[in-house]
Amino acid sequence: MKNMICLISDQHVPNLLTVHAVKPDFLILIETKGMKKKNAAENLLKALEIGGLTHFQAEDRHRILSLDDENSIPAAIEVFQNVTSQYPDAQWIVNITGGTKPMSIAAFDFFRSRKDAVIYYVPLNNREALNFSGGSPRKLNHKVTAKEFLAGYGFSFNEGSEITEGMVSEQWYDSSVYLVSNYHNQKIKDFLKNISTLSRKDNRNGRKNGLDIQAADKLKLEDRGFLEHHLEIFPSLKSNGNLISGKLSAPEVCFLTGGWLEVFVWILLSRHLDTLGIWDVRLGLHISKPIQNELDVTFMQNQSLCFIECKTGEQKQDKKGIETLYKVEAIKKQFRALKVNTWLATTSENVIDVNTGKINEGLASRAALYNYHIITGEQLQRIAKKQLEDPSSSELIELIVSEFKLNRGNGS
Repeated sequence: MKNMICLISDQHVPNLLTVHAVKPDFLILIETKGMKKKNAAENLLKALEIGGLTHFQAEDRHRILSLDDENSIPAAIEVFQNVTSQYPDAQWIVNITGGTKPMSIAAFDFFRSRKDAVIYYVPLNNREALNFSGGSPRKLNHKVTAKEFLAGYGFSFNEGSEITEGMVSEQWYDSSVYLVSNYHNQKIKDFLKNISTLSRKDNRNGRKNGLDIQAADKLKLEDRGFLEHHLEIFPSLKSNGNLISGKLSAPEVCFLTGGWLEVFVWILLSRHLDTLGIWDVRLGLHISKPIQNELDVTFMQNQSLCFIECKTGEQKQDKKGIETLYKVEAIKKQFRALKVNTWLATTSENVIDVNTGKINEGLASRAALYNYHIITGEQLQRIAKKQLEDPSSSELIELIVSEFKLNRGNGS
């Protein structure tokens, strides 16, 4: 019988990766009082369940043991003595990456001379588990998904996104590329702004209930290219000259009132994930507990969560872009993770200094301080135009890497 001991701490990924690599028969999770208050051991089990290791939820496949004095080496050794005596014929795998330092020292000291034990330690890169018993390192090949990552910190999810991945067709992506390429076109701006205005008119909420556009609304679209080639994705809309009328569903309203940028970023990254060294690219991941929030676009790279907040329109309520960055910072802090990477992708001009044409100095300094990236409309437009020119070129990949500041690794 192969028993695995995990020392529980805030950072669950090293334990999760090692469990996937080792595939033990039985799990023993040792947690302190502080970790018990955070349900850290239960959160690890939930993350394992989401990742396909559902059997560890069963009571006969795991035990959670408490360590009252987290800074006492003798107390930790006593826990190890008690649990190993109950399974005299077991083979032991011990991950000493988590817990407190005294717990790790105690685990190493107790198991290092046992022939029936292997001790692993996972460095910060999470690519392999070092064998402190003298053997070879063990490769950690499991790719943690965004839901596994977040579940390990106690988050749960629902399917409440305004635009779901199943709604997005190839035509939606074509339209999103067109809109990003022409976001500065005043005719396009006016059309999208009018859609937003109509969706809120007379207390109607088009993003929830859809939008019935009457002839009296005089919704105009003078850009014939968009009208002829892209409104076909909305079959219920009809045009009479440059006047438009008809019915938009709630997801269609969401797309035209800003979702087009999320769709663009999501499909762009999804199409090139292997080349970019990323995986699990998601659109509208909706967190329900302990806080409610929707992450516009998420993906995983180097076992780290990456999320992109997308903003379009004038953003009059946030003239200098500060409030949006506060939101990004707040979301990141809630994850309590060592490695979370964040971006703001925006076609709004509020982040640009009108005198220099560059990102406002205050925003740029804040972004550097908190280690997140701002991708401007001009940068997004360059990518979209290259996508239109040659969607399979290596130049497009290099442009995505450059503008998003992606650090391409080995994809793990």
